[in-house]
Amino acid sequence: MLYTNSEIKEPRNETPHFLYNLTPETSRWHGRLEKTSEYFSEYSTMKNRIIVDIAWLKHLIKYKLVITSDRKIKKLKPEESIILDKLQEDFSLENAKEIWQLDLLINHDTMAVERYLQAKLKNTNLKDVINYIPIGLTATDVDNIAFNISLKAFIETSYMPMINTLILNLYKLILKEKDTFMLGRTHGVPALTTTAGKELASFGITLKQHVEELKTIPMSAKACGEVGTRAELIAIAQTLNINVNWEKVSDDFIKSFGFIPQKYVTQSESHENQIKIFNNISQTARLLQKLSKDLWMYNALGYITWSDSQERVGSSGMPHKINPIGTEFSEWHSYYGEKQLEAIIGMIMQSRLQRALVDKYALRHVGPALANILLAIEEMSDVLIRVKFRREILKKELDNHWEILSSLLQCMLRIQGDENPYDKIKKISRGLTWSKEDYIKAVKELPLNKQIKKKLYEFSPEKYSGESVKLTMDALRELKGYINSNNKYFTTQ
Repeated sequence: MLYTNSEIKEPRNETPHFLYNLTPETSRWHGRLEKTSEYFSEYSTMKNRIIVDIAWLKHLIKYKLVITSDRKIKKLKPEESIILDKLQEDFSLENAKEIWQLDLLINHDTMAVERYLQAKLKNTNLKDVINYIPIGLTATDVDNIAFNISLKAFIETSYMPMINTLILNLYKLILKEKDTFMLGRTHGVPALTTTAGKELASFGITLKQHVEELKTIPMSAKACGEVGTRAELIAIAQTLNINVNWEKVSDDFIKSFGFIPQKYVTQSESHENQIKIFNNISQTARLLQKLSKDLWMYNALGYITWSDSQERVGSSGMPHKINPIGTEFSEWHSYYGEKQLEAIIGMIMQSRLQRALVDKYALRHVGPALANILLAIEEMSDVLIRVKFRREILKKELDNHWEILSSLLQCMLRIQGDENPYDKIKKISRGLTWSKEDYIKAVKELPLNKQIKKKLYEFSPEKYSGESVKLTMDALRELKGYINSNNKYFTTQ
């Protein structure tokens, strides 16, 4: 049955404003995620299905596989091509409401798009080919291509610029703090000296590696029917005595979207490459959690401070405070987005036998998951612009912890052949805090030769930093090379 515009009723229970929306992502932070909605909203899903359905019709006509009612091979006229193009280009919210109403009636969102298109073409020159929308394709074929269109656009135009802005802001902070010496802490306890730049560089390099890996993961899709055998298309060709290589037709269609065809599938595609993409983004989300926690701890230790506008409020009852809410915001949203993706990954391979809809329902939640991670990335980018390491505090703390040089002393005893070097130093240092004088006293009393002692007197906590600065400079060169070669992905700073 075809439906006309006069039969479409206005959707009921529409919310008049985004502040009525259910989640904070779509209400309070609505403005920050408008672009994400362009990819994963119900509206965009409908539009992408229209793109796929129309592309398939054009594809069949191109291969001379569409037969008109008078038994002639269909040729697409320029004016007919314009009609099809305008159905995509002029797709509006009102059109989406029509599809939504059809979905309410038949309880099938993908077929609602099919019937919408058939209704739109019913009174045009294309009325005799509307039954080819989308002949030979199951709803899953349409949906998996439509979803990948959204995912590809999101990664290229939203995720990549955002994550690269984060890398750029990290680079700038690393450069500024490249030789800012600080006390390293393992298990939260004073360890050896490092630099703020080197600690941040580990995040920058790892993020870069994640992005480079993401760019190598292909997107794949299927267009081979109900159980992956192209049974309908093969049977049509046999019945009409048409000699056609349906595998090539299907594969060329998938490739036209920039995707790799999947050959061995059920009604669902394998989702293997989608899982690789989601795992990659999940890794980045986990790294963001660690960066958020580290910056939070640096703030608690007094290592860093934040610049902030006078209009902002840190605490409702304590006006003096600048709370690290940016790191807390980033930590939560990266954690939540990661867990959402984890749940999606766990379900999209769970289709039973040839088909169950669990993967379809799971994939509809990819948008909210990626939106949370995008919020975390954006917030962390802002944090990195505002953070500043307090060099005076860091230097003072290093000067208060000469006991970290005890590891150097036990190494010298080992080299000199002492029988029990570790325990000897442990006895005079474990759980203690040394001043400079305590360190000098320890060196004097140890059974070390004069030449070694002379060198040991030259050390200080700040000078016991190994290759911290060199590693930082190496990372800066690597990050700069990456930034210069990926300019197209960077947002304006």
